[in-house]
Amino acid sequence: MDTRRLKLLPLAKYRIGYLWHWLAHRHDLRNAYSYVWATLFSRDAGLALLDPLIRNAHWIARYPRQLEIEVTTRCHLSCAMCEHSHWSEPAHDMSFGEFRKIVDQFPKLRWIGMTGIGSSFLNKDYMKMVRYMKQDRHAFVEFFDHFNRFDPAIARECVELGVNKIWVSIENARAETYNAYRKGGDFDKVIENVWSLVKLKKELRSPIPELWFHFIINKHNIAEMKEYVNLVSEVADFERGFSAPLIYWTNLLAFDEVADWSIRPEQEWLEEVKAYCAQKRVFHVFNENVACANPMRHCVHWTEPFVLATGHIQPCCALNEANTREWQKEHAFANLLETDFRDWWRSPARKKFQRIIREGGINDICRYCHIYPHPESARFRAAGATPVKEQ
Repeated sequence: MDTRRLKLLPLAKYRIGYLWHWLAHRHDLRNAYSYVWATLFSRDAGLALLDPLIRNAHWIARYPRQLEIEVTTRCHLSCAMCEHSHWSEPAHDMSFGEFRKIVDQFPKLRWIGMTGIGSSFLNKDYMKMVRYMKQDRHAFVEFFDHFNRFDPAIARECVELGVNKIWVSIENARAETYNAYRKGGDFDKVIENVWSLVKLKKELRSPIPELWFHFIINKHNIAEMKEYVNLVSEVADFERGFSAPLIYWTNLLAFDEVADWSIRPEQEWLEEVKAYCAQKRVFHVFNENVACANPMRHCVHWTEPFVLATGHIQPCCALNEANTREWQKEHAFANLLETDFRDWWRSPARKKFQRIIREGGINDICRYCHIYPHPESARFRAAGATPVKEQ
């Protein structure tokens, strides 16, 4: 287990409260079970307790019970740091039928992340997909959203369905810098929509969705970090003892076109921000988006595959935001709109993929990985990427 997760141990009392909510208030044993599974074994929502075992014995990995899926590549925003702003790929929505065809290939799915390189709510079927995963599949559901279109009707349905976690993707604390960065966005509307959800949770007596605020550190917003803590602390104070918002600070995944945005914060400034988070009683995680100092043979991220809107499935989401979209599709494991992933999982191709990792090599699909260093890797290394040791 990554010991950095232990820093979130104080969240345990809230996690118990979320579980109690499923059992005592919603009377939903199947969603409660998925919540427990995700808390213990998922990588994005929990402790990933099986990762150390799989890292040392790939053959014990079971057919995936966690999956990320991109439902659209359409976006009405133009964000300076996002690879989408540099694409020539035509926009594409995944239909509900295509979505079901893909997720039904994973019959024991317990956790799903429903975000990709696009604005999910532009897909007219998005809430239908969320509804299917919560009501029919009883999975732990989480997604990222910029909250520009997260209106009260969407907020109410997310609360009533029991969406487990929503990542509020905001990279600024000031309207003028946010609106300049996210062209087409409206900072004041975003904050209004966040508060609409927070107040609705309290009205409906639901501690979920849990809110995590995502801040990507770059040279244009680094000075706003303490102001951002102030913004989140207002939500945290409102939800105190009920739910627990968290700030997830990450480094920029810098590809060539946005490399000049990258910055490595001074340790003194980071310590000052950490102390300010503590002063404001805001949970936070620092520097999670980092290059790993361990060799690629330690990778187990392939146990949580990522599906592009076109149906192409790749090992994980760590290959995104490298602006290598055509490479990803060309070297994907398979296209799940054309074949069944269970066939690939049982095939020699899977054994070959795992053998290359185990022997310290690099699979073609992983060539632009931003987590694990490799002498053959073509991935641009951002100045802000700080290698860390896994435990």
